[in-house]
Amino acid sequence: MVGVKEVMASKRILLSLENSRLGDMALDAAAGLATELQAQLQGLFVEDINLLNLAGLPFAREVGHASATERRILLSDIERSLKAGAMHAQQLLAKTAERLQLQWSFKVVRGQLIADVLSMANEADLIIFGQMKTIQNESPILPLKQHIQQALVVFDGSPASQHALMTALLVARLNATTLSVLVESNTTESKNALREIATSKLTTYLSKTRFFYTQTPHLTHKIQALLKEKKGILVIGKTHHQFSYKALLQLLGSINCPVILAT
Repeated sequence: MVGVKEVMASKRILLSLENSRLGDMALDAAAGLATELQAQLQGLFVEDINLLNLAGLPFAREVGHASATERRILLSDIERSLKAGAMHAQQLLAKTAERLQLQWSFKVVRGQLIADVLSMANEADLIIFGQMKTIQNESPILPLKQHIQQALVVFDGSPASQHALMTALLVARLNATTLSVLVESNTTESKNALREIATSKLTTYLSKTRFFYTQTPHLTHKIQALLKEKKGILVIGKTHHQFSYKALLQLLGSINCPVILAT
């Protein structure tokens, strides 16, 4: 059985530390995979250019959570928050990498989250996005540590989805949790064939593996339902036909959990 190590070319894992609070789940997954695969951990913090452009408009306003008072959004406030967020993310990444003796790097770019991360896809074998949440004008605070209840992978038989399957298997093993395989198929014949392929690769983990099925038009809704049932991490192939730039952005915003792209 070919594992993740055998299909990783550059031995690099790109962790997107976006303009949201970085979930412990994403960092733990990235660090665990990097340790197991002896890979370099690359942190990327993207300063959202759309948010900065919005702050530069004279009519931009925000409403305070506690006071419900409306006030103008100042560009200087947003830049300060982004700088603080980047610094906090770098410190967290450094602390984790040094504790686990991992090679690591950190980079800040100004642009669009998905586009800038995907532009670096050729430099990494795995890309990990933390849960999406719009940044507020406040100090970055990490959410409470959450247990990974499942590693959910979309499997359609393609080479990228097979890489995703083995990555999800590794995530499940590292966290001693359930592996959920979502078989994407539009016919009964291909559904059975795909399950047989996946089963042959998961022989030592079948007792902790669940299989689900969906047709392509219902894929996103099925993913959302499964992750609502059990909090976890989604693993998909980067070249999956269903997740274009726009679709991936919508998916990240709707499931509120880390996503791993297997390249």
